[in-house]
Amino acid sequence: MRPKYLTLLVVAAGCNLVAVHLAAQVRTPIRLPADPSAVVILMEDRTPTPYAQFEHREPFLTVRADGSFRTVGKGNPVGEPPAFEGKLTPAELQDLMHFIIEEQQFFSLDPSGSFKPREPELGELRMVLNHAEWKYMRIQTADRGHESFVDWSSEREPSDQIRKVERRLQRLVAEKQAGKERVVQTLAVANKFLAREYPEVSRFTMDDFIEYGDSRWGALVTFTTLTFRRDMNRGWQRVYVQTSLGQPPQVRYDVGSYQLISREALEELHRGCRCGNSSGMGVQSLSQFLMGVAEK
Repeated sequence: MRPKYLTLLVVAAGCNLVAVHLAAQVRTPIRLPADPSAVVILMEDRTPTPYAQFEHREPFLTVRADGSFRTVGKGNPVGEPPAFEGKLTPAELQDLMHFIIEEQQFFSLDPSGSFKPREPELGELRMVLNHAEWKYMRIQTADRGHESFVDWSSEREPSDQIRKVERRLQRLVAEKQAGKERVVQTLAVANKFLAREYPEVSRFTMDDFIEYGDSRWGALVTFTTLTFRRDMNRGWQRVYVQTSLGQPPQVRYDVGSYQLISREALEELHRGCRCGNSSGMGVQSLSQFLMGVAEK
């Protein structure tokens, strides 16, 4: 009798442990606005372009309380057809809201911009070369709303939290446009190429998928491009897979980096490289200037 009793006790204890583990995985749903058309996630690309200021562009991404979403792509002026519309399942929307609000603590981010601390005497060269990219984000629940943004024009590097939110929203749009099955297949093609040509490079994952693009002739898609990218310390790795009609996939890999330069050198670069002014620093002069900075 004793062995049987012990066995039953162990089984019962194991069941209790499983129950506790499952209970820990259950998350309290985030309450959304009662109005199904209420906007719960808004992301605007406010980067100035030659075509339209952000006041005259629809948001890059709008997600509503019923899960419906709409994206107009990067900088499309009002009046152009939407790039894509779709709908998230309730589980997908809750997972996205939990990631933004709880995991990245969005409501605690500074509404005037979320940045990493940096040494005051240093500027970021990357901010100049990225054309002052500016992404505004607002999150709304049933109880509260909050906003913050990614702003490279400030010569400060955005915080990890706001960058992760930005990338997650970009990946959501890209994956819905491309279709998850296509992304999985394309990722396999990219990693096979890297294993053959760049065996020292770590394989990319689904989390690295960042952008989908296509070219159309009427209703016919002539080619598509899927981009995977991951950030590294002061740089990035990126792989593109382009597929054209009747052609095997073409894969390209590149790596980029940037360096910190002194504020004095950054100001000199600003003076010489005046965007939109033909009297500014030319490409050859800019290259020579950067080489000189690197040698110092």
